[in-house]
Parts: sequence; structure tokens; C-alpha cells
Amino acid sequence: MKAILLLLIFISSVLAAQKPLERVSLELMRLDQFQFAGYYVAKEKGFYEDVDLDVYIKNFKYEMNAVKTMELSKKPLDIEQFTFESSSNIITQKEHNYLKSKKDITICVSQSILPYSGLETGILKIVAQYISTPFKLVNTTSFKESLEKAKKGECDLLPIIESTSSRKEYVKFTSPYFKDPLVLLTDHRKNYILDINTVLEEEFSIVKGYPYIETLHKKYPNIKLNIISSKEEGFEGVQSGKYYGYIDTMMASMYYAQHYSKINLKISGQFEDSAKVSFGVRSDDKILFEIFEKIAKNLKPKDIQKVLNEWISINYENVTDFDYIKSILVFVFILGVVFLYRQYLLNKKNNELEQLQEELIELNKSLESKIADAVGDIVKKDAYLLHQSRLAQMGEMLSMIAHQWKQPLSSISSMQIAIRMTIELEKYDLSDEKQRKEFLEFIHQKLDKIGANTQNLSQIISDFSDFYKPNKKSEVMFLDNVIIKACNLVEDNMHVNNIRLSLELHSELLLRLHENEFMQVILNIISNAKEQLINKNIENARISLISYDKGRYSFLEISDNAGGIDKSIINSIFDPYFSTKLEKNGTGLGLYMTKKIIEEYHHGSVMVKNTRDGAVFIIKVKAEEMNEK
Repeated sequence: MKAILLLLIFISSVLAAQKPLERVSLELMRLDQFQFAGYYVAKEKGFYEDVDLDVYIKNFKYEMNAVKTMELSKKPLDIEQFTFESSSNIITQKEHNYLKSKKDITICVSQSILPYSGLETGILKIVAQYISTPFKLVNTTSFKESLEKAKKGECDLLPIIESTSSRKEYVKFTSPYFKDPLVLLTDHRKNYILDINTVLEEEFSIVKGYPYIETLHKKYPNIKLNIISSKEEGFEGVQSGKYYGYIDTMMASMYYAQHYSKINLKISGQFEDSAKVSFGVRSDDKILFEIFEKIAKNLKPKDIQKVLNEWISINYENVTDFDYIKSILVFVFILGVVFLYRQYLLNKKNNELEQLQEELIELNKSLESKIADAVGDIVKKDAYLLHQSRLAQMGEMLSMIAHQWKQPLSSISSMQIAIRMTIELEKYDLSDEKQRKEFLEFIHQKLDKIGANTQNLSQIISDFSDFYKPNKKSEVMFLDNVIIKACNLVEDNMHVNNIRLSLELHSELLLRLHENEFMQVILNIISNAKEQLINKNIENARISLISYDKGRYSFLEISDNAGGIDKSIINSIFDPYFSTKLEKNGTGLGLYMTKKIIEEYHHGSVMVKNTRDGAVFIIKVKAEEMNEK
């Protein structure tokens, strides 16, 4: 039984959910902005569907005759036709007696103040809930005429009026019971304005005599207001481009924008200020003012909203929106065509990618062997260039060896001559024991010196042999030791050419170096500097070597005072086969190999720059990790 009951409830809910919605067309009496936002929100949130209504909101042509409505109010008001919320009794007995003795309340109304004439009618119907005194309407042709009659005391009440300092002389204003926002009407092609301050440099128009002109000038001192005589003039000025926008209240703007057929304007922005609508009571009637002050404070926003809602009519229709369905079908068709075309392009591109992928696979198969061959060629080329660079220096090395051998050989030769001359001239009498001992001592002394010089010659050969033999393995050493060893090889050669070698060695970090290769770098740079100093015949020629540490790196600066390197070639001196000594059989490999040894063997860097005196080569090498530990 319980299962059957649940099944019936489920079937009922399904049938209820499938109930077709009743189509309703909601026609607004004014432009659908701001006040009528609630109708759109209710539709968006699905509140209408919850009560089985399919609401369609569209603009409605306003045809209400507000003047006739006002004339109808001369008759006793049928309060029962309104559903305003009943209010508490706010009128005192004294005020009730005063109204009873007054018999009627004279109200000045202008037939030309649309749409406010209709609002006056609804407000007076609400007021009739609080007081039973009849209203006596005095029709005027303009609001200005209503003010004139109020000055003369011919009107007890102005239902809709805004407070100004000049009007306070003859009218007392109650607290505002309704605020009508100030808005900006522009050409329909203009963008919506979120901040009025962003368009204050534009020209605006406003009708002469409006009470909020003074307020706008105070709040926006730089606003450009053009005073005009009528709303129509303002609308036409905006339409023609003379003014950027027209300023008025929300209700008036929307009413005239809808009913003035020559224009195509829209509300693009809203000011923070509003027209504050109050009751205007003649200044000499204190009790009547107190009555309407209470009424103004007790008017409920929802009651005023009901008055505004009288500008809306609702017609019930059972129609199908075929245009909407057609739009959806067209959109779906276009979307399908786009999708199919996109799929066609994707398939085409996929086929092309597959073909390219096959070609890439074939290319990769041969690429590895080509890369291996190329790497091998590069290794061979580097080895050849290094060997060629060393051969290019051998001539200079041999000249250095020959120079360093001159002095020892000269000493050996002179001692050999001294021995020979001593023997031939018989300086010693060998028969004399004493002279024979002196002779032998002389011979031993000369032979010792010959032996020392011979040892010196052997050491020179050993030093240069070690330099020419490349280091296969790197070793940890101090930079300064390598510098001193390299300078010892060229010290005599520098002395012969009157070039002073200056050493300032301050490096204390341990480096991992290929000693002989690093010495070759130093000798290459010193050799180039020596040639420049000799070619330019520099007086007080000098080559300086300075070492120092900075952070985790050691630096070596090799400088001369030969005047520097020409700017046109300074960026090319490390290129292979680049040489300025072609006439002297220069190979152009010395500095190229210098750069290669520093960068590839020692993972460092070498650069050159010009100073005031000459060129400076700066070598930078990272310290061995053991220094960090």
C-alpha cells in the first residue's frame, strides 16, 4: 500500500511538471530601465515559472490621459479599488476637527506636467486613506502658474514639488516621500556611463528653472551646463550632436523619450543626486503642514510603487514564439557547419602531420650517425688547431732557448780558452809542488763552472720540453705558481727587448688547471703584447700581470702600454685564422686557441678591452669546490 501511494505521488509530480506554461505578455508603460528591473530579475530567477507563467516583457505605448484621471478625482475617491496597506490612525482629534471645519483642501495641479500628473492622482488616493476632507482641484496651464497661485494663497497644497530656498518664502515643504533620480540621456549609440566624472568635459543641456541646477554646479564645479527653454530643445540638441547629453529626472526623461517620436535616445548614466519630491503646504497653515508632514513620513515605498505600477498593463496570450525558435535553429545550423568545417581542417592537418612524422623518423635514423661524424671531425679539427698553434710557437721557443744558451755556452767557451792559455803559456811550474797544486785547483774550479753551466743548459731544455708536452689530466694548483712559471720562460727574452715584466699576484684560491695549456694561454697573450710594443717602438715598454680573487672566482689581468687594439677589429681577434701579422707568417690561431683552452678546458671566460694605456685581457676561472668546503 505504501509503495502504491509513493507511485501515485511520483506520477502526480511528473504530470504537474509537464503542465504547459501559460504565456503572458507584460507591457511596460515606460522604457524598461531601473524601476522595472524587478520584472526582469523575476523572469531570470524563474519566479514566473514557479506559478505556471511564461512571461514575455515588451515595451507598451502609453495612452493614459492623465488630465482626465485628475478630473475624475473631483468625484469621491473609491478607495476600495486600491489595495494599499491600511495605515494606523496618525491624525489627532485636534487635526481632525481642523480638517472638518476647513471643509475642503484646495490643490493646484498642472495638466502639462506629464508624467507627474498621473503620479499626483495616485498620491492623492493614498492621502485619502488618512484624511476624509474632499480635494478641490485648481487646474493650471503650467507649474509656474501653480507656483504663482501658491504665492497668492489660492492653493493649500502642491502634491509634487521640490524644495528650493526661493520657494520657502511662500511654501513649507514636508519631508521627501519620493526620490526621482537625475539621469543623463544620450544618443542611443553612446556607451553606458559607469562614472559621470569621466564625461564632465562634454556639453550638457538642462531646462531653465530646474531646482537641481544649483546642486549640480556645487557638486561638479567644472560641469558644462547649457540652459535651454524646453525638453524638446534638449532632445533635439542631443540628437543633432550639439549636446552630449540632456539632464532630467528619471520619470520625465523616460516619458518624453518614449513619446517624443523624433528622437532616438537612451538613458546612459545616472547621477548620485535625486529630485526629492515633497508635499508643498501654504506657509501660513501650520496645522495643515503638520498633517501632511505626518502623511509624508508614513507613506510606504511599496504603496508609492503601486502607484508607479499603474503605468503597466498585463495581457494574457497563449502564443508560441516562432522567431525565437527560428533563431535557435539558425544558430545551431551555423554552429554545426562551423564544427564540420573545423573537423575537416583538423583531419587534413592530421594527415599532413602523419606524413611529416614519417619523414622525420627517416631523417632521425641518419641524423645520429651524421652528428657522430660531425663531432668526430670537430674533435680532430680542435686537436689539429692546437697542434698547429704549438708549432707556430716553436720558432719563437727555439729563439728563446738559443738566447738562454748564449750565456752558459759563452762561459764554457771562455773557461776552455782560459785553461788552454794557462797551459800554453805555462803559467804554472808543474815541477814545483806548490804551483802544481794551484794549477790543479784552477783546473777543478773551471771544470766545476763548466759543469754548472752544462746543468743550466739541461734545465733550460727540460723546462721547454715540459711546456710542449700537453697535460692529459688537470691538477689542483695555485694560479700564481703557473703565472710565475710561464714568466720565467720569457724573462730573458723580455730583458733583451727592454720590456719590463710587472707581477702583482694576490690569488689564494685553488684552481683545477691543465698547467701547460694554461701556460700557453699566458705566453700567447704576452707574445702578442711584446710584438705590439716592439712594432710601435714604445718607450718604457711594460707588460703587467695581476691576479686576484673575487667571490668564488680567480681573475688574471694581462695588460700592456702599447696603445690598445683598433676598435674595428677588437671583436674579431678571437676568431680562427684572424691575424694582423700575415706579412710575418702569422697563423691567426694564437688567441683563438687561447679562448678555446679557457672556455672548454677550464670552463672559464676570456675577454679584452682597451684602457687609456693599452689593451687588457681578463681571464676568469671558477675555484675548485674544496675551497668552499
